[in-house]
Amino acid sequence: MLIEQALYTYLSTYAGLTALIGTRIYPNTIPQNGTLPAVAYTKVSGYRYHSLGGDTGEASPVYQFSVFGSSYSSVKAVTEQIGAALQNYTGLMGGASGVTVKAVLMMSQTDGYEEEVNEYYDITEYQIFYKE
Repeated sequence: MLIEQALYTYLSTYAGLTALIGTRIYPNTIPQNGTLPAVAYTKVSGYRYHSLGGDTGEASPVYQFSVFGSSYSSVKAVTEQIGAALQNYTGLMGGASGVTVKAVLMMSQTDGYEEEVNEYYDITEYQIFYKE
């Protein structure tokens, strides 16, 4: 299973998050005129570990989670649940055929308001250390 699939499976079944957004978790972009709040996730950088013997199967990409909503409080509530789900996570992510995650660490966070579309946002980056 790809780490992106494992992330989606894990987050789309995390009770605190699904209570707020259902399964409105999308790769790269939220559909135009989609229901808010919603989350888009994007891989912003990645690193694969190698040894003299070749690829070790270990990686540590950074994923950006962009939360958009019509109120500041709704955006912050979703962001808080993403953090509860991911920060310091270790274990098998994505179910029985998932990905072995060694650690998930928050790297950065910013928030703001898009006046043109009257939407609040929060963008948080997490580095995920895993082995395929």
